[in-house]
Amino acid sequence: MLMYEYSNVFYCENSGINTWLKLQAKMVAAIRGFDRSWESCKKKYKVIWTEYKNDKRANEISGSDRHQECKWFEQLDIWNSTRACVKNQIPASSTEGEDENDEDKGSSALRDREVTPKQDKKKKFQDKLEVILEKVVSNSSSFLTTFQESTTLLKNMDRHMAAILEKL
Repeated sequence: MLMYEYSNVFYCENSGINTWLKLQAKMVAAIRGFDRSWESCKKKYKVIWTEYKNDKRANEISGSDRHQECKWFEQLDIWNSTRACVKNQIPASSTEGEDENDEDKGSSALRDREVTPKQDKKKKFQDKLEVILEKVVSNSSSFLTTFQESTTLLKNMDRHMAAILEKL
């Protein structure tokens, strides 16, 4: 994918470069008969990316296989797996990570891999949701018992109301 060449530019804010225009120019040069504008390339990517994210989100929630089939989803999986990921920045031992040269070389890479506020917020939300779901599961037996008792009461009320209506 040509986007691999520009992956670092695609996610830099305010780079001042129209990456989509560069990508479109490369595609025109590489693909015979390609006549899309850079705006249509951007729109198409946005549609595919949104579908991909929604499908991934649905998979995370349900745990099931991919809902939609799109020929680009596998490429997006590959691309996402090669992008920078969050790594533990705390050394496992006190001697590890003390080399000053490592700090100089890795400081820009670590900044690229830091957890964004959006990711942190998402993680906190997922943790809260997990706690809530655990409480719901633990209380499910009492919910079921209460539901069964109320169903029994409603059946009794229905039987008594039917008897009263017959007398009228």
